[in-house]
Amino acid sequence: MTGPLLSTEGGLRAVPGRVGPRSEATIGLAAKLLIAGANLSIADAAQCIASGGLRGLKDTRVPLLLAAIAWWLIGFSRSYWLGLKVGLGAIGIWIGLSIGTTIYAALLVLRFRHLTRRAH
Repeated sequence: MTGPLLSTEGGLRAVPGRVGPRSEATIGLAAKLLIAGANLSIADAAQCIASGGLRGLKDTRVPLLLAAIAWWLIGFSRSYWLGLKVGLGAIGIWIGLSIGTTIYAALLVLRFRHLTRRAH
C-alpha cells in the first residue's frame, strides 16, 4: 500500500517534514528513480523466470555468456554513457541498467524458446 502512494510526486510530498527548495529537487529525483526502478523490476522478473527455465533444461553456460554481453557490454556501457556523458546522472545510470536487464531477459526467452522447440 505504501509503494503506490509514494510512487508519485504528490505522495512523496505528503511525507511529513520540511518541504523546501532542496527537498523539492530530492522529491523529483526520487519519483523519477522509482519509475526507473519499477521498469528494472519488471525486466528482472522476466529474466529470473527465463533463467530458472533454462536451469531446468540444464543450460547454464550460454546464459552466463548472455549475461556478460547484456549487462557488461550493453547495460554498463549505456549506464556510463547516459549517466556521465549525456549528463542524466542517477536516472541515466538506472535507465542503462534497465536496458541491460531487458536485453538479457529477451535473450534468455529467445534461448528458452530455441531449446524447447528443438526438443519437440
